[in-house]
Amino acid sequence: MPDITILVVDDFADARELIMLVFRAEGYRVAGARNGREAVEQVLADPPDLILMDIFMPEFDGIEATRQIKANPRSSHIPVIAFTAKGPLPNFPAELFLTTIAKPCSPSELLETVAKWADGARRL
Repeated sequence: MPDITILVVDDFADARELIMLVFRAEGYRVAGARNGREAVEQVLADPPDLILMDIFMPEFDGIEATRQIKANPRSSHIPVIAFTAKGPLPNFPAELFLTTIAKPCSPSELLETVAKWADGARRL
């Protein structure tokens, strides 16, 4: 059973709940946030091990939320995976993100990406 907490950030409730269900079924601890502002608040209150961040959301988007998370010394180390349906974005700050996953994707793609990150983190 993975000893990892994942924060799933997505303004679309059904998608967020489905993704959380996929991770829980594999034994991950999971939390959810509805928008960028909520994500930043949760990260500072109870830092996860990894964040799956939607890019286009209300309050502020995933890029702004990730910038704020990375700017804080308490959370700057947390890896963030961009999760977007918009495809390649102009001026996308790729350096903020561990990788990008395009929506829609299969549960296996989500799990494989997180497993690769977790395997690499265990070796550090």
